[in-house]
Amino acid sequence: MIMSLAVKYRPKEFSDMVGQDEAVRILEGAIKRKRSRVFIISGTRGSGKTTLARLISKQFNCGVVSTQDVVELDAASNNGVSNIKQDIIPYIQTYPMEVDYKLIIIDECHMLSKSAWGVLLKPLEEIPEHAVVVFCTTDIQKVPEAIISRSINITLKNIQQSEIQKRLQYIAANEKITITAGALRALSSEAGGSMREAITNLESAEMYSGCNIDEETVWKVLGGISYTIIHDFLKAMIENDVKVVSRILDGIFDKLYFFSRVLKYITENIVTIYTGTNKGWGRDDLPFFQYLLKKMVNLQMKLAGSDIDLSILIDAFFKALLTWVDENSSKVVAEEKTIGIKDILDTVGFFRVW
Repeated sequence: MIMSLAVKYRPKEFSDMVGQDEAVRILEGAIKRKRSRVFIISGTRGSGKTTLARLISKQFNCGVVSTQDVVELDAASNNGVSNIKQDIIPYIQTYPMEVDYKLIIIDECHMLSKSAWGVLLKPLEEIPEHAVVVFCTTDIQKVPEAIISRSINITLKNIQQSEIQKRLQYIAANEKITITAGALRALSSEAGGSMREAITNLESAEMYSGCNIDEETVWKVLGGISYTIIHDFLKAMIENDVKVVSRILDGIFDKLYFFSRVLKYITENIVTIYTGTNKGWGRDDLPFFQYLLKKMVNLQMKLAGSDIDLSILIDAFFKALLTWVDENSSKVVAEEKTIGIKDILDTVGFFRVW
């Protein structure tokens, strides 16, 4: 049977889930005790919501998979009171045919109408002993509090780039695909925390180039801007090479997208410095920040009157950097060896932007 790589490498056990250790631990405890059989799994697309929902059924039924006793409904097209009364309630009230528990997965549950949620309240409070209900959503804010309070709430995180990269490397090796480190980095970075998207893009790159994938291939397939262009742009600003800066910008159609890519490149490299080498930015790195920001300001002045606003990039850069440092301050080795955001801002004459 021919299947896509995303389907072929979909987790078959809780232990196969990548980057969701906390969620798995909560579920294992809940399933072991069987005190609650209503779950809400929230997270971005491709983070593993539906996969985890299917694994819940398998865990409740001691590893046995029953296609007759697992039903998946899309709330986007089954969101009314009649759907709840005719499809969902009768299903959970009937006994399973092959296993101990029957399970219903309601995907994109935030699309259910207010009235539909109201009809569900009573059945969820008195859910039969043999039934398990799993709601999946990309927008937990739209799920009524009354439903959340009756459920085990599982939040899936965006999967870290390093975790995605390891998984892609494993899949490539398994599929006899030769892939460069740059290509792996590009695929994992562009996935936005979605394992499914990363694997799908890997498969697209394989279809485009065969079993040899390099970074250039990935960018052709994704239609993005390569790290080489971004690196050249930053280098040209640091070296005050206006000709190179102008040439690169002239070749960019969507300038705002390009600047967002520059920001992402910078912040990702900061994360790499911290997590990869366990070293904070030192005072020796201060001149780089000073010079980079001065060149950004100079470029902004050269572009005065245009629709390009580099101040947005600068503002976002500092906010992203500050947020990351605050969240990961315990990873910085020695405080006296690191520089604060204020040091950079004060040196180049900026007001603090947070």
